[in-house]
Amino acid sequence: RLEIMKKIDSKIIKEKKELDFLEERLKRNDPMLMKRTVIYKLLYRATKDGNNASSFHNKCDNISGTLTVLKTSKGMRFGGYTEKTWNGNKENKKDGKGIAFCYSLDLFKIYNNSDKAESSIRCYTNEGPDFYGGDCYMFDIYFPIDTNTSSCTGYTQSHTSYGKFQKDYEINNGEINFVMQELEVFQILFD
Repeated sequence: RLEIMKKIDSKIIKEKKELDFLEERLKRNDPMLMKRTVIYKLLYRATKDGNNASSFHNKCDNISGTLTVLKTSKGMRFGGYTEKTWNGNKENKKDGKGIAFCYSLDLFKIYNNSDKAESSIRCYTNEGPDFYGGDCYMFDIYFPIDTNTSSCTGYTQSHTSYGKFQKDYEINNGEINFVMQELEVFQILFD
């Protein structure tokens, strides 16, 4: 655990093998990136910075290359990566080929954004990270209207533009809905 803490300040990512799994995909077998070290700059943690949409957008908007890490109240851990920037402008954004992806830390599975998808993410003022492909989303986090409410809800889909599932809603252990326990967003840099 101490070795990971030197690389990433996360309450969700627990083991070196989880970080290795993410780094392999972040480097995309790119010879230039393979030689470099991944730096995780913590931008936002819901339990520290505020469990509401405005805090998420204040900390994460207009920053490219972000990794979202989510833990549900039932312990499922998943997230996504995009090089596009978040904002509250009600718009969909598309990453270049082979960039955006979603993942499950519990299954050690990557879900790549389809080249045929209309978008990779969707940005809305009252939402957190929304990995959306134009026809359906991988996961979507809704912050409560009442910012004094601590639980955020979210949804996953079984048919997405982020790859094929072996079972419905597998990224969330077969359930469509979830309650967010923790959310972290990191800017990914290469040294």
